[in-house]
Amino acid sequence: MGADVSRTDTALPVAREGLKPTGEARRNSLQSRTGYVSFSIYPGHAEVFARLAFPRRAVTIYGVDLRVGELVADRDQLRNQRAWARRDVKDTLAHSLAFGHGAQVKGGVAAERLFVVRQSPSAEQMSAGARPSVAPTTAGRAAGTRLWS
Repeated sequence: MGADVSRTDTALPVAREGLKPTGEARRNSLQSRTGYVSFSIYPGHAEVFARLAFPRRAVTIYGVDLRVGELVADRDQLRNQRAWARRDVKDTLAHSLAFGHGAQVKGGVAAERLFVVRQSPSAEQMSAGARPSVAPTTAGRAAGTRLWS
C-alpha cells in the first residue's frame, strides 16, 4: 500500500496518537489520496513501503483491528495495477484486496486498535548486527479484519 507518513517511522508517536490519514503536509507519494490511511494484507509489503518512505530508519509494522465495513478500495494501488501490470481491475474492495493486496480506511485509526507485529532496526543498527524483532500476538483482541500498516 502507499506508505503513510504517520504510520511506520519509529520516531512518530503512533502508539499514543494512532494512525493519521495522509495529508498535504504528510505525503510520501504524489499519488497518495488525502484523508485516508492505507493498509496491506501482508506485513512484508507494509515493511517494504515503510522502507521506501523512511529509508535507513527503524520502522515498526502495526497490525490493525478493523471491520470489513470500514474498508474502502485503495484506488492508488488499483491505478498502479492498471498502469503497470495492465490488469483490468475495477475500483472495488474485492479487487483492492485481491490485486492490490490492501485497502484503505477514511480518516484516522485510534491507537487502541493497533498492535505491534514487527520492529525492524535502522540501516545503521542492522550494520551493527541488530535483527528485526517479532512481537507476540496478544490473546483476547477484539475480532475484526487484521491488516498491516
